[in-house]
Amino acid sequence: MPKPLHPLVLFLAALLASAPFWTAAAAPSPHAAPKAPQHASTPGSATPLPPPARPAGPLDTPSRPVAHPERQFIETLATAGSRLVGGGLDGLLILSDDDGLTWRQVQMPVSATLTDIRFTDERTGWAVGHLGAVLRTDDGGEHWTLLYDGARAAQATLEAARVANAADSVRERQVAAAQALMRDDPDRPFLLIQARGLDTVRLLGADGLAVESLDGGRHWLPWSNAIDSPDRLPLDGLAERNGYVLVAGARGILLGGLPADGLHGMKSPYDGSFFGVVDAGRYGFVPFGQQGHAFASTDPGPDLAGREVGWHRIAGPSPTALTAGLLRQDGSVLLGDASGATWQIAGKPDSPRLEPAHAEAAFPILAMAEAADHSVILAGPGGVVRFGPEPAGPPPVQSAPPPPAQPAPPAPPPAAALHPTTPEPSPRP
Repeated sequence: MPKPLHPLVLFLAALLASAPFWTAAAAPSPHAAPKAPQHASTPGSATPLPPPARPAGPLDTPSRPVAHPERQFIETLATAGSRLVGGGLDGLLILSDDDGLTWRQVQMPVSATLTDIRFTDERTGWAVGHLGAVLRTDDGGEHWTLLYDGARAAQATLEAARVANAADSVRERQVAAAQALMRDDPDRPFLLIQARGLDTVRLLGADGLAVESLDGGRHWLPWSNAIDSPDRLPLDGLAERNGYVLVAGARGILLGGLPADGLHGMKSPYDGSFFGVVDAGRYGFVPFGQQGHAFASTDPGPDLAGREVGWHRIAGPSPTALTAGLLRQDGSVLLGDASGATWQIAGKPDSPRLEPAHAEAAFPILAMAEAADHSVILAGPGGVVRFGPEPAGPPPVQSAPPPPAQPAPPAPPPAAALHPTTPEPSPRP
């Protein structure tokens, strides 16, 4: 049976299963790991024959070129300087250098579905995905190198648990959890990236899998024990502010703190699932999720290490799940939902509310990004769509005197300045 792409994608597929336009594109390719072949030998010979070649899997197979990559399933967006980067199904990775007007595909060394991308500067970036694929680029996304995978991460986690300097009962629980991870989840996807500078990166995955590297990916260490998540619930969103990190996930779980000190469980204002969290400027951290629930932290710069953070419910009319968030360069905050609508957070920090933002997609919004020209890019199962300033064109030719000046109409709300632009086909497949 095919492995679901992501807890959020599974929810959206069930919610909008009647929309064939994107559910067909969302179906993941099977990622079942092949069984190891048995050694064979000829009768009377003690020397085994070499095993047959193992079929290449998604970690061994480069991504395939596709027509119109900007119309394929895109699960994550990032910015690398002025460049836009998107990733999605079967290792698809696309780049735009003209604010989202056109996109081109870059071949990846894997065909595993990508779940998160993060850049620490315009050249250095990380991508993670199914089967625990961990990739790094040092040229702004043009070329990527596979550095690590979930099988090695799970094995390292088990070995570390067996030699942990802890009480016997604690060590036994850690070993049991690591064994369950290796036995029950052959996919072992990484879902979230926390990166800082050129060398420090931490990755959070399914079923409590977590690793860190302090030397740019040359060596990896298990990090699962630094995360206070005893039930190993799915984690679906990560935001960072002033060095503090907040992670949100299923059943209202919130984990926060300084990454070097570990992420600690925090009191949550909601027991339903969160599908993401965003640094929302003057509204603090904003986790969001099921049934339009979203909350703003009472302190714009909460001390997450203290674990006691208050929350204000963000009032709004969104009847469906909120699935993506974006802090724009002007300080405004957008949230996207499973129906393809967008909402802007308005009001005072202690009484926030959602207002329609008028940018919309024909599919659930899984990611958002802002281009250098302040356009907003929405991404999801139907690809990418751009809302923003129209590209400049030649001045119109006037064959007659202009009409008399008319009184200026009332200024539209800020969100109304966003205009949809259909991405042009990629110049190369």
